[in-house]
Amino acid sequence: MESSSFMQDLSLGQTPRHGQRKAISIAAEESRTQLNIKLPTGYGKTFTAYAIYNLLKRRGRVNRLLLIVPTDAQLDQLVRKCGDNEDGSAGDYTTAGLQGLKQVQDLRVFANTALKNHRRGTHEVFATTPQSMCAAAGRVKAGGELVAELLGHGDWMIVVDEYHHYGIDKAWTRSVEGLPRAFLLAMSATPNRPGDDSAFGEPDFSVTYHEAVQERAVKPLRGHSYNYRIDAIGEDGEVLSYTTAELSAEAGGDDPDKIEKLRIDRKLRWSPKYISPLVSVPLERLIIQRLSTGRQLRAIVGAMCVSHAEMVCKQVSAMFPELSVDWVGTGLDGRKPKENKDVIERFLYTEFKPNALDVLVHVGMAGEGLDSKYVTEVVHLNRATLNNTNNQEIGRGARYMEDVSGNPIVCNVNFDSGSDYSAYTGAKMEAAMDNSPPPADESKPSDDERKPSELPEEPAIFIKHVELENIDSGSPEITRMKKALKHAAEGMGYEVPADWMESKEGTATAVSTYRKMRAQEANEWNEASTLAQWNEHVNLANSHVTGVVLRALYNGYSIEKGAAGDVKKRINSAKRKDVGAVDGTSVENLKRHWNWLRNLEQMILTKGVPAWLA
Repeated sequence: MESSSFMQDLSLGQTPRHGQRKAISIAAEESRTQLNIKLPTGYGKTFTAYAIYNLLKRRGRVNRLLLIVPTDAQLDQLVRKCGDNEDGSAGDYTTAGLQGLKQVQDLRVFANTALKNHRRGTHEVFATTPQSMCAAAGRVKAGGELVAELLGHGDWMIVVDEYHHYGIDKAWTRSVEGLPRAFLLAMSATPNRPGDDSAFGEPDFSVTYHEAVQERAVKPLRGHSYNYRIDAIGEDGEVLSYTTAELSAEAGGDDPDKIEKLRIDRKLRWSPKYISPLVSVPLERLIIQRLSTGRQLRAIVGAMCVSHAEMVCKQVSAMFPELSVDWVGTGLDGRKPKENKDVIERFLYTEFKPNALDVLVHVGMAGEGLDSKYVTEVVHLNRATLNNTNNQEIGRGARYMEDVSGNPIVCNVNFDSGSDYSAYTGAKMEAAMDNSPPPADESKPSDDERKPSELPEEPAIFIKHVELENIDSGSPEITRMKKALKHAAEGMGYEVPADWMESKEGTATAVSTYRKMRAQEANEWNEASTLAQWNEHVNLANSHVTGVVLRALYNGYSIEKGAAGDVKKRINSAKRKDVGAVDGTSVENLKRHWNWLRNLEQMILTKGVPAWLA
């Protein structure tokens, strides 16, 4: 194995994690031409691929890179993230030491132009999907023909992402296996295939989910089991109650279209009257976790079919009006592609961005490629079989995140007690991500452990930290500031020396002014944001206390849809009588409302629900 000295030569923008370092080291072996790796979702597969390319390129073994990802959505995201991230941090492309390279070329979009750019040497990183490679040519040199001509010149490294999709004798496999290359990297978070028919074989090495948790590379996972039934109203008004297993059995499988067809053929309507703890408890916990971490956390809910997803949205809206919720789905009665794309885009917004979506209800659309570090609740309302698809969905909550104090935030996975995951409650859930048997020494979590925590003494408030250390004379912002200062001075009649723009005095003035401007902007943002967060947190606290009341009254049973609104009205009426109305313009006013709600919660927990709320 190589020494760590070559790592320094790569000019990496971050210290590689243990598994990333090992992958780079193995790839560095002179005799190595292929590497299969298993890295958990959120561990940094893309960074690893770019870093290996960086190394092999520096050693003269490759000079072009082709990335093959399984879906159009993932390819769109890959191209989008080759530059800097929305929060200003460097993207994988730059962090892996590939400074100076032009943007990744999407072969679906650029086609023949990409081929010309490859020959001219203006671009060296290209990307496509196996579907595109298998598609019949609709234009000159499209699909597989284009890829074959690209790879006819140059020394290529090929990356096959999520290689669990490639089975022996599958069309996707045939589109890739004969491609000429100097090096092949196959990556997956879930490499196991039914029947062990993987075209790329076993991983050369793996990082387990638990190992990644110990590195603080992914979120800790906790599993929670609940009883879930869905009520359907028949044509004659009779109420029929199903478990997810019973419904799948009657429909002839878990396929959403089969379940939708069963509903249509039997003229059933889903009843939103009773909200299961499998829906209510995770969202109550989401609320309390938001209040205690200061981060705008989110939830993913998997539904059985499109009409079920619509019904769940109605339930969530009725019980949690403070949370924005929407659904996505295809197939029978599904949405148009653009509608689905717009909803998912809102779910992927950075925190505190207006119109961001809090709860995404989906039908088979929250798997690979949906990358949001804010997900901390994953709910399976469908029959959750232990398989790659469901593990990939759970992986949407894997991306590492910390609270405002620097502590790791946990992702909770919620499922029906009849599902395969019911053996993986508590911390055992991390073993499920590796298809490993549940550890025998882990005890089942108690009812108290899976319930939301109590309100903190005060909510955590997220304060924006503006990084100004890297602002120097060479920054584009400083050049723009110099021009603005010069223009303003001349506009007021002052004479500006001809060499002022290049002078030390001009640079120092521009840097100082820019720093002050950014600091003032941050202070103004923080003042407005603090007030907005207090407003949101008081509303969330009200919803949390409402949940405390309902849990006490219903004692673990499904909750009537309208009960939350009724309890909330009673709480608001009593609170207004004691501390006045919420004016929303004063933190002190909002603190009084917070303390009132916290005192009410403590009274309910110690003495029970008061008569005026029962």
